[in-house]
Amino acid sequence: MKQKCKCPFCESELALKCLEPVFCKPCGIALIQCKNCGKLFNKKSTSCPECKKAAER
Repeated sequence: MKQKCKCPFCESELALKCLEPVFCKPCGIALIQCKNCGKLFNKKSTSCPECKKAAER
């Protein structure tokens, strides 16, 4: 079964695959996935809120 990804801010289902850069249309936030822990977070952030590792661009 294919995993469904949700925006961590508004819980809306994301249209693209989990490992691709995504944009949540309902809340208007561009998201990136942490390469260390896998959590999605706001692309404007300088580090992952979960593991605190610096965001890789």
